[in-house]
Amino acid sequence: MNVVFSNIYEEITRDNYLFDHDNVTIGDNLLKPWRIFKNLASKNNINVFTPDLISWDRVDVFVFLEMPKEDTPLFQYVVNNKKTAILMIMENGYIWKENFDISRYKHFRKVFTYNDAHVAQLGCIKLHLAVCIPSELDFSFGLREKLCTTIAGNKRLDHQDELYSKRVDIIKWFEREKLNDFDLFGVGWDMPYKQGEIAKLIRSISPKLLPRPFPSYKGKIERKSQVLRSYSFAICFENLKDLPGYITEKIFDSFFAGTVPIYWGANNILDYVPKECFIDYRDFSSIDALYNYIKNMESSVFIIYQRHIAAYLKSEAVQKFSAEYFSKQLLDGIKSCSVS
Repeated sequence: MNVVFSNIYEEITRDNYLFDHDNVTIGDNLLKPWRIFKNLASKNNINVFTPDLISWDRVDVFVFLEMPKEDTPLFQYVVNNKKTAILMIMENGYIWKENFDISRYKHFRKVFTYNDAHVAQLGCIKLHLAVCIPSELDFSFGLREKLCTTIAGNKRLDHQDELYSKRVDIIKWFEREKLNDFDLFGVGWDMPYKQGEIAKLIRSISPKLLPRPFPSYKGKIERKSQVLRSYSFAICFENLKDLPGYITEKIFDSFFAGTVPIYWGANNILDYVPKECFIDYRDFSSIDALYNYIKNMESSVFIIYQRHIAAYLKSEAVQKFSAEYFSKQLLDGIKSCSVS
């Protein structure tokens, strides 16, 4: 059985990159679940390809990772030839607007999604973005040398529920009030969050002519886990708030490093992650209040958070986020399409 996987990100939709690489710039082991899926598929006599590696008329099932644009050649081929297809919605529609187009769900035999509302209302199949849960925990217990960090890209989104700007609010607060207690990592922070065209031009020609827009910025990093282990707390905001079931790798990156996440995102996060494992940003009336809480936290209290994290990572509850669960659910969906 031959299955093709098409992704909206062109660089991982060629040469089986999706299945043969573990890391991408935005996350540690972010693609490793796909390697695990490939191995499971192979054991079940299923061959997986990116669209460039096989003639499309030899494909039994087409899997689209996010809703493709309507004029995408592969999507047109599937529709025009009434081919069997599966859709996986892992990103929210405000980031990839095509995911809003539920009218095209009719072209897919099955739709997997993070979106709890669509599971309940449209009969989609619930599937989280997968993470690789370590079999052994590799972090030290106790407060770390450094207080707080965030690892993120400097992005913007025009939506009332976006959290990019809220992340910037916290960064600016630390830079103004407690610079020594905060470090910023990621891409794009050598540019202001908002800037005019003239400033863009000057900065592109000679960055040193303008002041550093984010004094807490420490640069790009290779691996999140190596950095997070030096910090007690990490700001882990999703791209948007109040999307039911939209839980990405951000909170897990902190868990795996033994760093306590300060989380804001899915409004039903407590359906999936125990409250004792993280600091809920919604519980604080101000950034000042949040800072006072983490700055004055006793080591014994911090260790309690870490023990809850460790217990959660060894529990059955976390398994629905695991690469193994993800792989089995997807494999079962593909196999059922081939016999129905």
